Amino acid sequence: LTIQVSPSTTSPHLLPLPICIEREMFFVSDEKMLDHCIRWDPYHIESPDRQTVIIDRLKSCGLLDKANIIHSRSASVEEIEIVHTRDYIDQVKSICSKSIDEIEDYCKTVEDVYMNERTYDLALLAAGCAIDATLSAFKEKSSSFAVVRPPGHHAFPSAPCGFCWFNNVAIAAKHARAAGAERVLIMDWDVHAGQGTQECIEGDHGIKLISIHRFEHGRFWPNLEQSSVCHKYGNTINVPLNSIGEDDSSFLSIFHLVVLPTLVHFQPDLIIVSCGFDAAIGDPEGEMKVSPYGYGRMTRLLKNTGIPLSLILEGGYFLPSIARDAEFVVRALEDEIFPILPTTALSPSLEETLRRVISSSTTPTLQSIQYLLEKDGRKRTLDVTSPEYKGSRIVPEQYPTRDIYQERTKEQHETFVKELEDTIHTYEKNGTMGSKVKLTLDEDAPFSMKESVEGEIEIITSSSLHPIIHSTIISYLNPETPSIPSSLSSPSTQQLDILYEVLLSVSSHPSFSHIPLIRILTQ
Repeated sequence: LTIQVSPSTTSPHLLPLPICIEREMFFVSDEKMLDHCIRWDPYHIESPDRQTVIIDRLKSCGLLDKANIIHSRSASVEEIEIVHTRDYIDQVKSICSKSIDEIEDYCKTVEDVYMNERTYDLALLAAGCAIDATLSAFKEKSSSFAVVRPPGHHAFPSAPCGFCWFNNVAIAAKHARAAGAERVLIMDWDVHAGQGTQECIEGDHGIKLISIHRFEHGRFWPNLEQSSVCHKYGNTINVPLNSIGEDDSSFLSIFHLVVLPTLVHFQPDLIIVSCGFDAAIGDPEGEMKVSPYGYGRMTRLLKNTGIPLSLILEGGYFLPSIARDAEFVVRALEDEIFPILPTTALSPSLEETLRRVISSSTTPTLQSIQYLLEKDGRKRTLDVTSPEYKGSRIVPEQYPTRDIYQERTKEQHETFVKELEDTIHTYEKNGTMGSKVKLTLDEDAPFSMKESVEGEIEIITSSSLHPIIHSTIISYLNPETPSIPSSLSSPSTQQLDILYEVLLSVSSHPSFSHIPLIRILTQ
């Protein structure tokens, strides 16, 4: 990225540039967590093998050789109380002291969890590791990855849920706030809605949650209306996916149309990722198609903001995928640059979701995007006023604890392994390294975007338009473009009108037609 700033672009227009000093990433895990396993059923998708395949892959690739290894430790009860009630914490401890039969009977009274005599201690260990990894990244202005079990993002302040006992991400975010972070963004890309985190952070306006999750209009677990776009939780942005099969292109479109525009306005001091890999190729829960390169690119986009970044493991149940996904996340944290592929057309259901999210937002950058969408005079078949939630919540008298998940056949397994390998090969064969971008900040010149004879993308923009341009266009054309100062002021309608006309004029150009903002304006 080449940056030129005209003399009329003066410093009062700009916010300070976040500076993240380049340091080796921090890493933490503990093999003791392998003891968290189900005792009464021969097969469960949340198995210790999830942790084993990730650690084995990272070690075999030499990716932990340069990492700052954090010594694992257990959180104290007082540290957990920053999110969870003391009665609930004591209850978990008490249940773990009982017989396995009594523990299973308890698990029949709560939703989709298992535990054994070690679960309480190991959940404290997972939370302690999450806290220390996050604070290390925040204080050292670096990045971290915590491979911990049991996961956490479904746990409520006073109840377990969905494999989760203590909410590792919410606990880490609250401790980062206590350590001086004024604003923390939680990016939850686990395929299940982060409803536990949503409730754990409610009322703390210094924490914002963006949750991308399979929803199917509420027909997919956890079947909650609060996982819709519209809900009562003021610091949560939901991006509910209403069809399966969404892939790298879909998730990157969400990043460039929702996540990065929100981030550039919120200006967090820290980003925490609820890093589930169950939207991955082959996952039996998610049935999505995000590849290792997709996870790597999303990680690079967050890291290249210059904001301290902490990733904490959540779900992910197709072992060949999660091993490679974790590998690419760590490669991204260690500043490897990946080949990229252009996005494809948005699915109708994703386009509808994106329009709902954008139109319902009060974030200035998203409101500017909404202005562009409203300028499109073509009649739309999308009805964003129809009810989002069409599901139902059925609470049984007892939750099942056995024979819940069925292991795949060898043939099914091999089919998904081939799809994973073929997708990686496609990136390696057809991917590019992104466009060279020349950016000029000029308060007096109208927005323009063109490709030079040499193939360089030349963009001229004002400082007030820059946050939109960087998050939706520049960082898409080349994910390695660093952050530069962002504007304190919103663009004028005249500036947005010019931007709209320019985007339409280049919409058929092969270098620009796949930009998600142009796609949603023209497809």
